[in-house]
Amino acid sequence: MSQSPSASPSGADFQRALQAFRDEFAQQVPGRVAEARERLQACCGDPGNEALVRDLHRSVHKLAGSAGTFGMARLGDEARAIELRIEALLGQGGRSAADFEALVPGVEALAPAGA
Repeated sequence: MSQSPSASPSGADFQRALQAFRDEFAQQVPGRVAEARERLQACCGDPGNEALVRDLHRSVHKLAGSAGTFGMARLGDEARAIELRIEALLGQGGRSAADFEALVPGVEALAPAGA
């Protein structure tokens, strides 16, 4: 069964839709970075809390993956580097607030200018 021309998006339609998704994600970045920042602060306050560390990891992991998907390679790479550091902390016992405080500059650098 063949599709009618109107049922199949053109390349231009696809590009417009993709750009709309990119624009929407770009608008979400400040909120997603703020979420990671809040979770990081929670980990600084309770570094031994496994659930908090996993929440932080999940937040940064989603940011890294989405950024890569939507063409924000620098943001994705920087978030991925933080994600790897969090994974190392997950595997380590005796985490301290200083372990998480060391991540603050990297998370702050994820915020777009003016955010």
